[in-house]
Amino acid sequence: MNTEFAELVVKAAASAASNFPNTHDVKDVEQELFVWAMENEKTVDALLRNDRKNALFRLLFRAANSYLIKEDEAVYGYRREDTFTYSTDAVRAALAIVFDYEDWQSFGAHGDGQPRAKAQANQSGDHLAMLVDVKAAVDKITPKQRQAVVLFFGTNYTYEMIGEEAGITAAGARDRVERGVQAIRKILGGEPLSTMRGVYDPRRGRPSIAGALARTKQDYEG
Repeated sequence: MNTEFAELVVKAAASAASNFPNTHDVKDVEQELFVWAMENEKTVDALLRNDRKNALFRLLFRAANSYLIKEDEAVYGYRREDTFTYSTDAVRAALAIVFDYEDWQSFGAHGDGQPRAKAQANQSGDHLAMLVDVKAAVDKITPKQRQAVVLFFGTNYTYEMIGEEAGITAAGARDRVERGVQAIRKILGGEPLSTMRGVYDPRRGRPSIAGALARTKQDYEG
């Protein structure tokens, strides 16, 4: 392997490693690429002979990325196919927060007696993305569930008060709120743990910031 190839290895290893948390030694990635090159010597030699350095770089980057993903999985104990879903507690916590930001107009027409809270000024990107996800999920549950959820989490109604409003028992109100929470949880769905780790996968693109409230493992159920 010549100097030109060695430079490509260094470049590919650094490019791939830059998409991962700073817990992997780029020198290890370079060594892995040299091993890969020996196993694919004919392909490497042909690309170098025909001055197809860009194509060779892409192959090296792909090999480096695959290696780093495997290493990241081993270090942090996950697999790319592992999916974690919002826990019930995480959904309830998110609902308690989201109503601090909502103007709530979309939950009902003017004059329906529901409060209109002002948006707070400290909405960070990640936090706001999480609230948008939860708000969108609330809008998709049934009207009765949505009313119960808004009253319970938004106005601090008791189950007895919700029951009186809806013409059902307190136990029925409790069940309706819980069904609403579970419906929201189902709509939110799951998120790969590799996304929460911030790992780059070329099949999926860069990770999104949705689900920021649940970035810690305790907010998830595997």
